[in-house]
Amino acid sequence: MGGQAGWHYLTTADIFPLRRIVFSGQQKVSEATLRALLPVSLGDNLLRLNLHQLGERLKMHPWIKRAVLFRRLPDTLVIRVEERTPFALIHTGEAWLIDEEGYILAAPARNRENRYPHIQGLRHQAYAPGDRVTEPGLQVGLFLLKTFRHSPLFPGLMVTAIDVRSPQSPLLVWGDHQLTLRVGLDDLRGKLSLLPLITAYMARKGQEIAFIDLSLSRKIVVKPALVTVARE
Repeated sequence: MGGQAGWHYLTTADIFPLRRIVFSGQQKVSEATLRALLPVSLGDNLLRLNLHQLGERLKMHPWIKRAVLFRRLPDTLVIRVEERTPFALIHTGEAWLIDEEGYILAAPARNRENRYPHIQGLRHQAYAPGDRVTEPGLQVGLFLLKTFRHSPLFPGLMVTAIDVRSPQSPLLVWGDHQLTLRVGLDDLRGKLSLLPLITAYMARKGQEIAFIDLSLSRKIVVKPALVTVARE
């Protein structure tokens, strides 16, 4: 009984009033916006605050991925947030920025659409910031983007677009010359390991590539571009 009585006293008396809320980690979302999401007021008992529930409230904002909250006695609530990062742009009847998990963040700013790879061929459907797109084609597109971004075989490679109308054999476009690649999802890493060999071979021949098909099980299709590259 003594412990319960003591806790009751600590959480009801005015000895630990909330006087400061300290945020860190936010860049896109203003501190004022984060404060408005929290159902707390200065003067509330710091020990009575449900930190888990407050963290879940903050995650209701489309840009907030996670939030860590802790008390700094006697009077401060410390909140560290991690924001979601734009990863790609999708077209679903409207253009949306999404993060690498498929969460919709916002409509792209005007004239900034080409800063991110485009994932095309998704169903036209109404979405809003904070929604998560779980369409299989998008999951394929995100997987391919992550694979190319983190592979040591393609340093500096910038995929500009992925068409996932056929998720089992998506089309990728990259580079200044808009080289198009069709891949299958079976043995993806093994197939992608062939790309540097193919491009190096065609470069030695002084021939640019327009299209490579790695989706077939027993052959590789390479279509050269109409222009050739002078060999050094």
